[in-house]
Amino acid sequence: MSSSAGMWQTIRWPLETCRVGGGVSSQIAPIRRGQRPVNGQPPVQSPALKKYVHDLREYVQAHGGILHDDTGDPAITLDMYEDGDHIARSARPVYTRVFYERLRVLFRPAPRVSGAPAAQ
Repeated sequence: MSSSAGMWQTIRWPLETCRVGGGVSSQIAPIRRGQRPVNGQPPVQSPALKKYVHDLREYVQAHGGILHDDTGDPAITLDMYEDGDHIARSARPVYTRVFYERLRVLFRPAPRVSGAPAAQ
C-alpha cells in the first residue's frame, strides 16, 4: 500500500468475532495515526477522507469498538517526529504517555497477585 489511508480500506471485522471473540469478550480499537503537522496544524484532509473516517468511526462504535484518531492532537507536536510520519525514538516515552491517556478507557489494570511470592 502506498498510504496509510489505503490501509483502512482493507480492514474487515466479522461481527460475531467482535461480539464474542471465541468465547472471550473483546473490543476493537483501531488507531489512526496522525501525520506530521504542517505549520502546527494537521495536514489538509480531503472531504472524501473526512467522510471515510467519520463513517469508519460510526461503524466501529456501532459494533462496540473505539476508533482513536491522533490527527490534530495538540500534544503530538512537530518536534516529536523523526523521518516522515514516524515518532522519533527520543519522543516515544512522551508519545506513549499521551497515547495511554487518550486510550486509558481501554486498558484494564493487571490482576493483583494475592499472598506473598513463592519462596525459591
